[in-house]
Amino acid sequence: MSTPTNISEDIVIIGFGGTAPAPVLELVSNAVSSNDNSSFQSIKPIRSQSMEYELLKAPYRTFLNNNGNTKSSSESDSQLIIYNLPTSLTEYVSTTIQNEVSYIKSILYSSLQSSTNNTSKKKILITYDSSTNEFLGIPSLLYKPTQILNEVQNCGLSNSSTKLTLQQLAKFDTQAANLNSKDVIILIGGGGREHALSVSLANSPLVKQVICVPGNGGMICEGGKIVNATIGMLNSTTSTSGSDNEALTKSDNETIVQLVKSTNANMVVVGPEQPLVDGVVDCLARECSEVRVFGPSMAAAELEASKVCLLCFCLFWVY
Repeated sequence: MSTPTNISEDIVIIGFGGTAPAPVLELVSNAVSSNDNSSFQSIKPIRSQSMEYELLKAPYRTFLNNNGNTKSSSESDSQLIIYNLPTSLTEYVSTTIQNEVSYIKSILYSSLQSSTNNTSKKKILITYDSSTNEFLGIPSLLYKPTQILNEVQNCGLSNSSTKLTLQQLAKFDTQAANLNSKDVIILIGGGGREHALSVSLANSPLVKQVICVPGNGGMICEGGKIVNATIGMLNSTTSTSGSDNEALTKSDNETIVQLVKSTNANMVVVGPEQPLVDGVVDCLARECSEVRVFGPSMAAAELEASKVCLLCFCLFWVY
C-alpha cells in the first residue's frame, strides 16, 4: 500500500484489521450524525476491513460512502484520522506498516509546528491503543464521543496526545534498531498444512530462514527463505547450508534436537500430530530449553490422539 497522502474521504481509519472496537465505532457514528457543517460523510478504511460492516449494524446504523469523489452540501472541511497503534514488533517492521507510520508521523510533526494549510482539509488525528482500549492523551472526562469531537475540532490535537503517540512509535523504532539477528525456524512436517505454515512464517520480516523437515517438492519451489532440510545440515555447526544435499527424511526426536543445535534455530513449529505424541516438545524442552516450540506436550497430544482413536472405533462399531 502506498502512503495515503492523497486520500480525500472525511474519515480515514488505519490499522484495525478485523477488529472494530466499540469506542471507535461510537466515535465515528457520532461524527457522522453531527448536524453542523463539520459532519463527516465519507470513509476510507486502510487495513480496517471490519469497520464499515460493523458501523451498519445496531446500535450504530451508520452509513458512510467510501468513494472520495462523492460531493455533499455538508462536506466536512476537516479530515478525521483514527489510527490504531501496531500491536507487535513484527507488525511494525513490515513495509506496509512503515508507509503508514511515515504518514502518521508527518501529521504529528505538523501539529507540533502548529502549521496550517488552507488549501486542504484540516487533519485531526486520534490514536487508539488496542492493548489498553483507550484513545491516547484524551482525559477520561472527555471520553464521551461528542466531547472528544468538540475538543479536537475546537482545539486541535493536544500536545499530550501527539507526544504520547510519538513516544509509542519511538519505542518500536528502538526495538527495531536493536534487532541484531533474525530467527531460524525448524518446521516439522511435509503436507499441505505445513506448506501453508512455511509461507506464512517466511512472510515475517523477523524470520531469516524456514527449514522444513522433511518438507516437500512444493516447499522447494517456494524458494527464498524456505528450504527443505538436508543431511548436511546435521553436520554443520556454523550455518544452515550443509555440504551433503541429500534430503533429510527422518524427523525423530534425536534428529530434530541435532538439527536445532547445528542450525542455531530459535523456534520449532510442529505440524503433524505424530511428533507431538512422540514427545518432541518435551524432548526439546530438556535438550534445548532456550528454543521456543509451538505445539502441546506429549501428555496433551496423547489426550487428543486418544479422542481420535475413540471416535474412529465408535464409527467403525456403528457401521
